Amino acid sequence: MPGCLQYFCAEWRRQRKVVVLEEELLYELVQSLGSNFELDESFEFVQKNGLRGWSMDPDEELVQALKVAGAKTENSGFEEVQHAPVRSAGWRTQRSPRDRFGRSGTLNRSGTMGTPRAASPRMPKGDTQNLERSKSPTRPASPTGARADVASTSAMTRSVLFMNASHPLANLPAMVSREDFVQELRRRLRAQRLFKEDALRLKDSAQGGAGVGLGDAVLTMEEAEDLYETLLQMQKMALSLPANTTNLLTGKQMDATVDYFFQLSQLRNLVERGAPSINAFLSGMEGQDPRYVDTTLLHQFLDLVNHRLTAERDEPVAQDTIPLEILSKENGGIEIAELRRRLAFVNPVAASLADIQSHLEVKYGSGRSKLPGSADFAQLFAHFTDVEHLDLAPEDVARTYRAWGGSLSGVIYSNAVDDALRRLPIEALWGIEPFTVDQIWSALGTRCLQMERLKKMDASLPPEAVLEAPKKSEGAEEVEENQETFMEADLRERFEKVWSRCVSDGMYFAVPGEAGETGTKDKDKEKIREEKIREKERQMKEACFSRYLNAVRSVSTEVSARQDYASVFTNISDVLSVSTSHLRAGQVCVVRYRLAGACNYWHPNHRVLKDEREPLPWPVPRKVLGETPFVALVPRGLRWTSAGGGGFYLGTQAFNQVDPGLRADLPLDRETGQPLLFGSVELVAPFLL
Repeated sequence: MPGCLQYFCAEWRRQRKVVVLEEELLYELVQSLGSNFELDESFEFVQKNGLRGWSMDPDEELVQALKVAGAKTENSGFEEVQHAPVRSAGWRTQRSPRDRFGRSGTLNRSGTMGTPRAASPRMPKGDTQNLERSKSPTRPASPTGARADVASTSAMTRSVLFMNASHPLANLPAMVSREDFVQELRRRLRAQRLFKEDALRLKDSAQGGAGVGLGDAVLTMEEAEDLYETLLQMQKMALSLPANTTNLLTGKQMDATVDYFFQLSQLRNLVERGAPSINAFLSGMEGQDPRYVDTTLLHQFLDLVNHRLTAERDEPVAQDTIPLEILSKENGGIEIAELRRRLAFVNPVAASLADIQSHLEVKYGSGRSKLPGSADFAQLFAHFTDVEHLDLAPEDVARTYRAWGGSLSGVIYSNAVDDALRRLPIEALWGIEPFTVDQIWSALGTRCLQMERLKKMDASLPPEAVLEAPKKSEGAEEVEENQETFMEADLRERFEKVWSRCVSDGMYFAVPGEAGETGTKDKDKEKIREEKIREKERQMKEACFSRYLNAVRSVSTEVSARQDYASVFTNISDVLSVSTSHLRAGQVCVVRYRLAGACNYWHPNHRVLKDEREPLPWPVPRKVLGETPFVALVPRGLRWTSAGGGGFYLGTQAFNQVDPGLRADLPLDRETGQPLLFGSVELVAPFLL
């Protein structure tokens, strides 16, 4: 979902907008400006571009060009144009309103005004240096509204900045520190109070919400700090600022940063429309040097996606909307790692802290992060993208960094991260949401297995997490009797053992403070926070027990002739274990597998089946695996059917092929070259199927 970064960039565009104008239209527009460069609302250009109440902010180069053009116009017999001081009075002309350019003009695809139908003054034939209209249409601007490069556009067009002075973000200081940014944003971006009596007393309102100093702050203190760090890192990339830069620049520098965000968003959209995942896209773009992208392949890929989108939309897509130049280094190359990091910067906020911790736990074990030494926010973000290949939004990383005890102005140490990984997070503010319970329930299954593996590498799940499945030969009466044996009191005792084993170090509250927490003492805040943690932990425990009851009843009522045992956790099968069984698009999933050892993941006496029907000896023989065994993502509900010679079917459709981007070959033994019978692989949930 959209996060604070996208919200801020959208609000910034609502108060500052750059539009590419033809110089003739620009000259006519300037003549109608008010004393403070206010736009005339009667202009069709102003109406169609949503600029009512806005003002123009011309730069010095534009001011000088317009002065020269006005002088030439005056010398050529036009009506006198009075030039007032810059940024104080603007330019005016005494002309009839019906002759104003823009009343009956039409907007072209670039957002500039087309040829007017009403009468307008003509320039002399010899004077075509600055104000003559181009005979060919202007180059279309980026659909995202990004700032156009003046050097790349036609000589007859200019990029003009328009400002909305009534927006809460208007007139920010040119340079802000972290503290000033947090204070200003919480003072300016506010929402009207809802469900409160004082909402009736709010009369003033602004485009950004309730108005400056009114209502409730949209962002909490933690969210505003995370947004500052994210914007600072993006501004360093967009403007190539030094790594030790600590202050955030607004104005035109922030314009470039916001444009950079939307350009990267457009590039990521093209990647998601043309590749199953970011990892699959990057693996297909490797050149002779695996560290760099093959630019030829990249251009071919983007042209192909662009052509397909053009066919779908039934209209041409501008070729200059593919922002490859923003990624190139000084040598013209694009690094794979850098491209991955920049695409992750515009990833929607979606990851949960429980998923991140379970990912590390499945990959490295319980309480292990493999974080080298210490790291600040930028280094942790680079570690997640470059080493872990996680496609995480910077706001997700900042929230994780803060939850693990780090300060965005300092560093976090690996031992502190390892201590945090031994506890489970609580990420519920309004209540215990079902999706949050599913995440913690999957994390409990991962923790159960990893705790046993700390004692013995090839151990299985504890007895409390595994149930013996009823046999088909027992009959309905015996199945019902077996179900009645699972009394709720016994199940409560079994669940308490699982919970105490996995949550022995307690849980921690991973939710930012509420926006209205002001005026209370630190001790009172800490007391309130501890009460919240205890209450949320109690609610989470009861919700997980409900999941445990449903799982036990589901297993006890299933009649199977082949399965001897079954796990109560859906993310732990007999030979595979994953961090979660609910994946989002683009999520990296670590799959740990075991085909050898003392036993499988469930029980020493459990029989592993091939094709859901044929029992296999343990360890699994290599000849059964074939020459290239792999682990793959397949559609949910795939079942083996013996009809028609046998095979896997998804409903009535045969399934006999796996996409190469959705599979991972088992790693090979360095000494023998044979596939390893235990280990882990990484898979990525696809964007498209």
